[in-house]
Amino acid sequence: QCIVRKGDQAFALVAAHQDALVLTHTADNQLGIARFDDAPPRHTVDAAGFNSNSELSLSSDGRYFAWDDAKTTTTVVNADSQERYLIQTDAPIDFLQFSPDNIHLALLTQKNARLWNCETKCWDAELPRAAHVAFSPDGTVIVLERNGEMRLFDVASGELRQTFVNQSKRIQSMAICPDNKTLAVVNEINNQVTLFDIRSGQELISLSV
Repeated sequence: QCIVRKGDQAFALVAAHQDALVLTHTADNQLGIARFDDAPPRHTVDAAGFNSNSELSLSSDGRYFAWDDAKTTTTVVNADSQERYLIQTDAPIDFLQFSPDNIHLALLTQKNARLWNCETKCWDAELPRAAHVAFSPDGTVIVLERNGEMRLFDVASGELRQTFVNQSKRIQSMAICPDNKTLAVVNEINNQVTLFDIRSGQELISLSV
């Protein structure tokens, strides 16, 4: 997922199989989903509560999109049915991200990280506070990072399964590789990429890019 901001407008771009979907915020406070090469959005809703500090996210199948009010309320919309759900957290929200299997929405707040189930419309797990998040491609595990420590949790149970320690405490981004076995971490200071084995927690290799 890539977020681009321009003034009071924001755009979320995700790759979904062969398509690229874009979630756009327009000047008349509408959020719409379209294919990257389409002209008009195929779904639009009133973006009540959206502002220039809001986070937003789009599921890879284009079915759900979400935004927050830069405080403690997140709105999740089913693009097909136009149903919307208001989610309340007990601390301001820093980041939103849907899982690749489109089942969970991760909300990183200034107090903790929480997983909301898009199918049951309920909370599934409460996890430690984090600055970065990465789901496995199959959506079964999630990695949370804060101050250079990365912890891997089982999405279904919330159980801690592995801990990784990065040499640099300043991380730019991270992602779990398509094999669901390798964690890639980009260090902010030197742009060095470090690969970790998810099962053992061991560092595999560091590459300069």
